[in-house]
Amino acid sequence: MRQTINGADFRRLIISAAASIEIHKQSINELNVFPVPDGDTGTNMSMTIQSAVTDLKKAEDPTLEKAASIAASAMLRGARGNSGVILSLLFRGISKALKGVSECDGVLWAKALQEGVDAAYKAFCSRGPTTWVNSSSHSTRVRSRAPALGCATSSFNSSRRADSSRFFTGSKTNSATE
Repeated sequence: MRQTINGADFRRLIISAAASIEIHKQSINELNVFPVPDGDTGTNMSMTIQSAVTDLKKAEDPTLEKAASIAASAMLRGARGNSGVILSLLFRGISKALKGVSECDGVLWAKALQEGVDAAYKAFCSRGPTTWVNSSSHSTRVRSRAPALGCATSSFNSSRRADSSRFFTGSKTNSATE
């Protein structure tokens, strides 16, 4: 079992996440998401993360710090809609937490996710919590309980197990963590 991730792992994580969002973007679009239930959340997230994929594929063997920085910068430049901006802020916080780091274990990953959540909350949550900030916050709580990373996508997969009836309505509580 993997205990850490490096730049190549981070790049694969982004590429895999982008593919998953693309596959499920219509389902995400159909969610009644807060703050703006406009039916394009999945499309905007897909376009935003695809910006990071494009730039990461150009980078030759990036370090973890460099891969996180490339992803955050590309998502900011390519952000579409509120959900794209929130996603870019999440990765900006992750990038800040991984500055100077060549490998990341589960504890540091949880810290990086929390920095991302904090950045997104600071920018967007004056209007109330958003779907993706809640998703990331849930992942951070799950991840912080694990002593090792396990696999690069485990924190993202944990979000799928959440009670979506409350998880995607702006509630900060969740039956998966209560």
